[in-house]
Amino acid sequence: MPRNYAGFRSAFSVLDDPALTHAQKRKALLSWRSAMQQAVATSKEGRMRRSAVLTEIDEALAILDEET
Repeated sequence: MPRNYAGFRSAFSVLDDPALTHAQKRKALLSWRSAMQQAVATSKEGRMRRSAVLTEIDEALAILDEET
């Protein structure tokens, strides 16, 4: 289960990218979230990692929402 997406190492690195607009950051985070939800985690470790990444994405989305 990969922890990165489209070259970003974390959900928070999406927020830190000055080249992206607010809308682009939101779209990237939502796309990443969708991909993680669809990923099949066959091991306990994989499910835990997926859960951690989804939590991080949700936290980043909450921060993004606060900025508007």
